[in-house]
Amino acid sequence: MTDRIERKSAALQEAEKLLNKLAFDSRYGTHVRGENLSLSVIITSQPGDAMVRGLIACHAFAHTEVEWNRLEAMFESDSGKINFLDFGEDGTTDIFEIGRDEKTSYRLYALARPESLGEEIGEARVAVAFTTSDSALPRPVRVNSVPIDARIQVTLIPSETTALNLLFETNVKELGTGSVVFSFRSGYGTAEEHKLVSARAKFDESVQPGRWIATWDGRFEIPEGTDVITLVYAPWHAGS
Repeated sequence: MTDRIERKSAALQEAEKLLNKLAFDSRYGTHVRGENLSLSVIITSQPGDAMVRGLIACHAFAHTEVEWNRLEAMFESDSGKINFLDFGEDGTTDIFEIGRDEKTSYRLYALARPESLGEEIGEARVAVAFTTSDSALPRPVRVNSVPIDARIQVTLIPSETTALNLLFETNVKELGTGSVVFSFRSGYGTAEEHKLVSARAKFDESVQPGRWIATWDGRFEIPEGTDVITLVYAPWHAGS
C-alpha cells in the first residue's frame, strides 16, 4: 500500500518536473518518457486547418492511479494569452487552440495544485451569469486563495464596483523579475470545477527596496448560485 502511494506521488511530481522542461512544436507535438510515466503533446489538427488544435496526455507506468486532476499546464501564445490546460482523471487535458500564424515552438509550464481549498482573503462583488438571460447582476461572493508558491502573497483590494482588484507581493528578487499567473475557479477541487478567468500580471519593483508588486483589476461573470470563487496563482518562470 505504501509503495503504491509513493509511486502515485512520484508520478505527479515527475509529471510536473517534465512539463516544466518540455517544449513542443505546434506542427508535430512531442513525446518524452520518464521513470514513472510518459508524456505526449498530441496535435489533432491537420496542416491546412485555420487553427492548431492539440492536447497533452500523461500515462503512468505500472498501472499507477494518479490524481491527474491536480495537475495543470500552461503556455503563452504570441498574442500574450496564457493557455491554461487542466488534466482530467484519465491524464489528458482539454483541447487547446492556437492561431496558425503564430510561432511554432512553445515551452510548457506546469503546477500541481494542492488539495486544500485555500484561505479566505475577503469578499468581492462579481457579476452573476444567469442561464435564462443575457443580463448579469452583481452579487457578493467569498474569495479564497490557493498559492502554489508561498513566497508570493496576494491581497484583495475592496472595490465598490464588480471589478476585482488584486495586489500580488514578493520580497524574492528571482520572482520579482518575472510575473505571476493566476486563474479564478468556481467549484474548486470538484468534478464541476470551472475556470472563470485566467491572466498574468508582471512584477515591478516598488518604492520600498526589496519588494516587488504586481496588480490586476478585471471583471468577469460567475455561474448563478456560486457563493465561493477560488484564486489559484503561481510564479511564471523566466523564459516562459
